[in-house]
Amino acid sequence: MYKNQYIVTKKQKSNFHNIKPVHFLNDLYIYSCLPLSTSNAQYLSTEVFLIGYILNPLKPADSNDDIVIDLAKRCKTQALFLKNIQVLSGRYILFYKNETSFIVVSDACSLRQCYFKLSEGETILTSSPKMFLDFYDYDLQINDLKRDLINLPHYKKNESLWYGDKCIDDRLRKLLPNHYLDLNNKVLKRLDLYTNILDEKNVIDYASSILKGTFAALVSRYNLVQPLTGGWDSRILLAASKEFKEKIQFYVFNRSDGSPDVWVPNKLSQKLELRFETIKPSQLRSDFISLYNQEHLFPRILPKTANIQYHYDNNRSPNIINVNGNCAEIVRCFYGYTSKKISLEMLLLFSEYPQENEFVKMELKEWLVDATEYSKNFDIPVLDLFYWEQRMGNWGALAPFEQDIAIEEISPFNNRSLIATFLKVHPIKSPDYKLFRKLIQALWADTLREPINPGENRLKKIIKGNSLMMYYVLKAKRVFRKF
Repeated sequence: MYKNQYIVTKKQKSNFHNIKPVHFLNDLYIYSCLPLSTSNAQYLSTEVFLIGYILNPLKPADSNDDIVIDLAKRCKTQALFLKNIQVLSGRYILFYKNETSFIVVSDACSLRQCYFKLSEGETILTSSPKMFLDFYDYDLQINDLKRDLINLPHYKKNESLWYGDKCIDDRLRKLLPNHYLDLNNKVLKRLDLYTNILDEKNVIDYASSILKGTFAALVSRYNLVQPLTGGWDSRILLAASKEFKEKIQFYVFNRSDGSPDVWVPNKLSQKLELRFETIKPSQLRSDFISLYNQEHLFPRILPKTANIQYHYDNNRSPNIINVNGNCAEIVRCFYGYTSKKISLEMLLLFSEYPQENEFVKMELKEWLVDATEYSKNFDIPVLDLFYWEQRMGNWGALAPFEQDIAIEEISPFNNRSLIATFLKVHPIKSPDYKLFRKLIQALWADTLREPINPGENRLKKIIKGNSLMMYYVLKAKRVFRKF
């Protein structure tokens, strides 16, 4: 139970699912479940502790231990540490401690979840709210506003889409992207972003080196399985994997005969001579659903849950990792592009929930005030920041968390430096995503021998690239539904 999960606490508890606690950093103990790994290093007064795995695309031969030791040696200050981790990829939680600082930070999109409770005399961090309740023998504590949200039909339709940094249990909050925890002062703070690459050619060169370096690091540690679809993100990752394609098992889950997400990768894999298979996942079994449900407070049972069951049955080795294209949506204008000021009303429309829902409104109003200033300071469009922090940090982190029962996952786009660099050459938007096409051509032009997202309506693609058009279309639909 709690495969690949952790809880950090000051409390010692014997016989908690036969997990042996490990003492580290001050008076904290970590309870971690295999195959989750940890690494630590100390140099003079600096200590670094890692939960999960971490990659350096610029030094792909480095192991978890190598990276942690390097950080401890080079980062005498908190500011240096937060700057030096920007280039790192993976799915991780990092602790940094020196004579004056004690902080916790996650990977770029917080795909290794970190829920926390900080109070006088108490520090609790965990990847799993259910593990937290189990460890402390608590019952779920949930207020009426949250309960109203999860009881909405939209909540199930939107695959448990969540907003804000409040956990479903009232005692916990969540560490979202672009934030870190100051454990000394028990406060949440924003971190700075660093990039000075503004020229388009240099951006393409840098993105190529990060993505290719990520694959080089992965193949030195893992056996890779990588889905192919008809979409942009999948195609970029395929192009970046050119040097290592013989070492990767490519695949697609076929849940819809005739879909471009099935026939495009089939044709492309033949042309490029890839190791590729089309997989029809089996119906969900009761024994798997029972195991899966044990890991979650409110388990999502979706059509794609059958994919997790497939990995559980076939890819459970700790040396296998699934490569996916998540996080790229941040830099390709998921909510379109506009230079106009972003209003709370626009966020509420894009939230996919009724505008009168009090919990969503309260969380987005609070976030927008803080995010608007951050957006100006680092020249990041608010809507891209919205997707990065709210969508990826919450809904986006659910998929790898749910897959933990079966397989570890890597998103090569989950790199703070890469995301910040892409956002500097804004906008990369529908319908043409011109910079992405140039990146694919630079990486492996032959991967463009089959179309990307064929059959999509051109007008819809144009609307998707324009935030104001999307806003007015959604607003009109809501007005129409009232009649």
